[in-house]
Amino acid sequence: MKLPPIVLFAGATLLPFGLLWLEVFARGPFGLFALIVLTVVAGLVDHLSPQLSRPSGVSARPHRHGHWPCNGFWGSVILVLSLPCLLWCNGGDASLIFTLALASFAGQITHPNAHELIHHTSRAARRLGHGLYANLGMGHHASAYLLIHHPHVATARNPNSPALWVGFWAY
Repeated sequence: MKLPPIVLFAGATLLPFGLLWLEVFARGPFGLFALIVLTVVAGLVDHLSPQLSRPSGVSARPHRHGHWPCNGFWGSVILVLSLPCLLWCNGGDASLIFTLALASFAGQITHPNAHELIHHTSRAARRLGHGLYANLGMGHHASAYLLIHHPHVATARNPNSPALWVGFWAY
């Protein structure tokens, strides 16, 4: 039975979200399980699942500006906006594994959603994207990306593009 890709993505998003909450309130191996799901399992699903491949000619973003990003959007908003509460509820002594799992969740789920939101046509969505970036500690990215990177992409004036023939490590 083929599952729609959105079901697989929702599982990859909501499972670690639930495990992180369980770690906060039940204090068990759930943070480790979340980290494994976010790294090993997600990587295996990406590489091994033929269900995730698109037919040629199909856009990766058919509804980029028409809809709110739905893949894990609400979970990422709730989790990121509640990070201080989560850490406080966890006794203020978050384990390294729990911290790595939260950081991985924020990087893989919250950052891409915030990125899509700052490009959204709705002012409320753009503001929410700015808020998500601010909660990630990278509020500057929302304005720097749109005001500096986008107008100067692939030019000498773009600070995010290396000069011609400059390699990755030298840049």
